Amino acid sequence: MRPGIVSDEADFDLTRVLRDFVPEFGLGEIELRELKQDGRRIYLARDADLQMAREIGCQLADAGVRLTALDTPVFKVAWPGTQPLSFPADQHPPAATAADAGLEDQFELLRRAAGLAHELGTRRLRVFAFLRVARPRDILAPMMDALGRALEIAEKEDVELLLENEFATNMATGPETASILSALPHPRLSHLWDPGNSFAAGETPFPGAWQCLDPRRIAHIHVKDARRLPDGKVDWACMGAGVIDFAGQFRALRELNYNGSIALETHYRNPRNDRWNSSRESMYGLLRLLRPAQDGQGDMAE
Repeated sequence: MRPGIVSDEADFDLTRVLRDFVPEFGLGEIELRELKQDGRRIYLARDADLQMAREIGCQLADAGVRLTALDTPVFKVAWPGTQPLSFPADQHPPAATAADAGLEDQFELLRRAAGLAHELGTRRLRVFAFLRVARPRDILAPMMDALGRALEIAEKEDVELLLENEFATNMATGPETASILSALPHPRLSHLWDPGNSFAAGETPFPGAWQCLDPRRIAHIHVKDARRLPDGKVDWACMGAGVIDFAGQFRALRELNYNGSIALETHYRNPRNDRWNSSRESMYGLLRLLRPAQDGQGDMAE
């Protein structure tokens, strides 16, 4: 199990992340989603061009850091003609603009992201299952057709798709994830397992939702801790300070000989609302939880 981070969770300045955050924790890999370029915040998979991707790829290589995945906003849009459910903006930031909303636009965005990914040094692209509607089963069949077409594009572009369970999409829970992935047994489609998103969907991620999943399909993992407030809202927490059983989750992954990435997707903010140090605190928490499993110990160290 290899620790990493979604870079913008620490800072939108990739140079700072590579110079300071990565060496502090001895990370060998990161994940890219958003960053600042020429003073402007951009969603890399949507807004970058090939030259920018080449330059960033060289920057990663010079830092000795591998890119595990390019986080795209593909299919994190409403299914045409539907009205998605509403989620708090601070928990579910928009991943697409109105111009991205058509299906053909999404397929073109996928092709574009594939080209960028190759320049960046990865073949893995994170995708979603469309913004959640009140009755996901009503759009399941056409949504599966769209995912099937995306996999045809993945074949042509020589990339792999990581489908993330996300509480604001139609693949949020363990049973939903199991249903969709079992219906799409394609070698280029894997599961990006996010226990924090499972918790936000109302589940107990481990061992509850975990029992529904096919661990053979899990190729990548995001982690963020959380607890639930008295009003039922999700409160993102520093890793180890929430209620998600990550110690048990990591032991289970070790038993399965999982050797993929464990990428911190912080979300938590400390009392100073300090993005950088909140991620540092959470990375220290992640490493404390991860170390016993890496060392083969049965329980967390005191």
